[in-house]
Parts: sequence; structure tokens; C-alpha cells
Amino acid sequence: MFGAEKSECSLQTLDLSNNRIRDDGAKALLFALQRSTSLTALMLDDNELTDEVTKPLAALLQANTLRAVSLERNHFSTLDGVRNVVQGLNNSSVTTFSFSCARLGTSDGIRTFVQLFSGTSAIHTLALTRSKISDECVKILTQILGNKANLTRLNLSANKIGPEGA
Repeated sequence: MFGAEKSECSLQTLDLSNNRIRDDGAKALLFALQRSTSLTALMLDDNELTDEVTKPLAALLQANTLRAVSLERNHFSTLDGVRNVVQGLNNSSVTTFSFSCARLGTSDGIRTFVQLFSGTSAIHTLALTRSKISDECVKILTQILGNKANLTRLNLSANKIGPEGA
């Protein structure tokens, strides 16, 4: 889709959700997209991506003009993967971020995420769907994200939140 040579492509939105790109395809795509100066939205939902793509993804987030990124329903599972993605968001232009990671459903996972995430200033819409977030994790989220004035939308749908977390 994107060759190795610099092109004059003016693509602003790329939605490759619900495909089978997997890690090798995603790494090649993410590398090629680093040269794009017009891309503002990237959706890679449900592509069987794993933590293996989180470093190239972080590099893209830092080097690009992206404003919206969606990575739902993939196979991110480690704290290192979460750390790579969130560190990529720091000082990026991303304002809308959607992410699913089963590891966020642990106290350590959600603490790691929100502590790193608290350093991002541009994000105003955050979706952490299907991440097994529990009542205890919601308490941690509210303690740390409660002071983040620029965060105006938080989507926690399809998690494990019960009456105590609501």
C-alpha cells in the first residue's frame, strides 16, 4: 500500500480494521506511515496484533501528525507493550485514543497505564474497552485521572465493572 519511496500521498484517514494484518504486516505498515505528513486517523482494530508491534507503533505516534488512533480487539497482553504504547503517546499529537488490552484489568496494569498516561497532555477522548477492568481498577483510574482536566470522554464499555466501580 505504501512503498519505500516518499510519496505525495494526501491520505488523511486509514481504516484497516477487521483484517488479518498481524505483526509483520503492521510493522511494515507502521514504518511506511512514518513518512506520511497528512495522515490524521489510523484504525487497526481487530488485526491480531501483539506486543511485538508496540515499539514501531510508539515511533509512529511520536513522528506523525496522527490525531486519532484505534487499536481495539487485538492481542496486546504485557505491561511492556502497554508501556511502549503509552510512552509513544507522550508528546504526540494524538487527541483520541482507543485501546484494548487484557493486562489493563490488573491493578499493576492499570497503575502502569494511568501513571504513564498522566504525562500525556493532548488526549481528550480515551477508550479502554474490553480490557477486563474491574471495580478496583476503576478506583485507581479515578484517583489518578480525576485531575486530568483535558480528558473529556472516557469509554470503559465491555469491562468487568460492577456496582462498586460504577
